[in-house]
Formats: sequence, C-alpha cells, structure tokens
Amino acid sequence: MPENFEKIQESNENIEKEPKPFSTLVLLGGPLKENEKRGFQYDQEGGLEYEYKDGGWQLGRWAKMRAIAASDLIERDLVDKLIITGGKNWGEENPSAAEVMAEFIKRKIEKDTKEEVIFPNDKIILADKYHDTASSLKQVLDDLPKEDIEKITFLTNEFHLKRSKQSLENLGFKEKDIEGIDAEKILTERSDHYKSFVKKFNRTPDTIKQEILEVIGRGIMSVRGEKLIKALADLIRKDKK
Repeated sequence: MPENFEKIQESNENIEKEPKPFSTLVLLGGPLKENEKRGFQYDQEGGLEYEYKDGGWQLGRWAKMRAIAASDLIERDLVDKLIITGGKNWGEENPSAAEVMAEFIKRKIEKDTKEEVIFPNDKIILADKYHDTASSLKQVLDDLPKEDIEKITFLTNEFHLKRSKQSLENLGFKEKDIEGIDAEKILTERSDHYKSFVKKFNRTPDTIKQEILEVIGRGIMSVRGEKLIKALADLIRKDKK
C-alpha cells in the first residue's frame, strides 16, 4: 500500500458522524498497462487524464474510468470506506491493480482540490490477493466484519455490472441486497467532457467485444463454471496487455 495511506488522520471520536450514502463501497479493479514514461500525461485518443504509477505502471481505460468515478464520490463526501480489488497479475515484484488504483485516486483528488490528501488508515482498503471478479469479491466478504456485509454496493463499468451481481448471488447474496453502480453514469454526470467520452467509449470495438464476452461469461456462470470464468478473465487480460 502506498505510504500515504498508512497515515492516520486525527479525528474527534466524541462527535457522532452522519452516515454516508455509501458506508462501504467496493471498487472492482481493472487492467494495468506498462509504460516507461513518467509524470502527468493525457490520453488524446480516449480523452481521459491519468498519471503513471512510479515504475511505469498505468491504469487501463476501464480501470481509469472506475477510479475517476470513485474519486468523484469521495470528493463529494459520499463514501465512508472504499475497498479496492485487483491483484498482482504481472508478478509479485510489480504493484497490484488495487495499489495503482489507490494511488491514482489520491493523485486525482489532489489535482482536483489542489490540496494534499492524507486518508485515514481505514478509509481505503486493498483486497488484492486475486485478479478475477469472483475470487476478489469472496476475499472482500471474508475480510469484512459481518455487520458490514448485510448489503453490498460495488462500482465497475456498465458492461461488467450483471456478471458482478451474478458473482455475488453465487456467494449467497439476495438480489435486493446488491447495488451496482456504473462508472459511466457518474462520469456522464461529472461534466460534458466525460459525457462526450462515454458516448464514444460505448461505441468502440473494445467495448462491444467486451459486452459480448460478458454475455458468454454470465452464461458459463449460470452452470457454475467458475474455472472457465477464471480462464476467460485471464484471456481478456492477456488480450488487453
């Protein structure tokens, strides 16, 4: 975990805080890409700003969308606790997807607010043992206190919502206790710039291909093919590298 996330922000425990709309929000990790460049860059093709992780790791486009959406919710003070999933797909010597997303969110908020961000040590939690959706969600449920998981809210891309909900149902959740938020909706409401980007993104070949793969994935899951789903997830990530 980045060093800044270990710092504990002082708070007055005698003041009772109002509950946030999202007491616990699970941000599902997305793919990383490797690049030797450093510093703040701009994705001219996709229209999404981002920063490279020190060491050359950057977020893929899906992950950037999710991370920007999460930073927006945090900036609006709507999230009490953020859990980020995403494992070390490229070896133990490299950062996990969750680590890179956490660092991106911090830098994004600092860029927007022009202030240094120091999160309390329980504000952002990394669940980065696994890289597939089903295993990551199981880790979240295993690690969270029982009182925190009566209902679950997660953030991902629109095309990924249904399969993520299906994974949670397979883990024992009822449909009424699951809330999925798509990054596209948050970005569209954020500004006209992002609204334009989302419109273009939804028509790209990559997005259309992913929507088809998600339908296939849900079909496999309906017959409890967890191993096939993991293999499919690995193929998708290899294709995006």
